[in-house]
Amino acid sequence: MNRSTSIGPFLLIALAVTACTSESVKRGSYEALHQKQCMDRTGTPNCEPGHESYDAYKKDREAVLKKDQ
Repeated sequence: MNRSTSIGPFLLIALAVTACTSESVKRGSYEALHQKQCMDRTGTPNCEPGHESYDAYKKDREAVLKKDQ
């Protein structure tokens, strides 16, 4: 097996893991920021139990970005 064919599958796996991880990081950051803002305002981490989910935020953001194009 030559070197280029052995590196190909590794790169595909690394790319897939990175994509999944980056989405998890974004989701975690969104929730952490919301909790931090709640702590700053009220002293409790869950001041708005019905706050917008990350998925709803992402959908709204994509709609705004499409509208601006």
